[in-house]
Amino acid sequence: MPMLLENDGAGKHVLMTSLSPSPRDAVYCLGGKTAEANQSPLVLLQLLPPERLPREIIILCTEN
Repeated sequence: MPMLLENDGAGKHVLMTSLSPSPRDAVYCLGGKTAEANQSPLVLLQLLPPERLPREIIILCTEN
């Protein structure tokens, strides 16, 4: 599950997430809007209002 981190009011938004090794299509809802994708971070980028979009995305990866 992705986390959206906000700091000190400077407007820096960081999305920290991992990606599923076996993605499946799903429909997500946020703020009365819906979007479909196979990874939840992709949906956040579609559904968040422009002022809440992350300025930086950190994807945690493992070897396998």
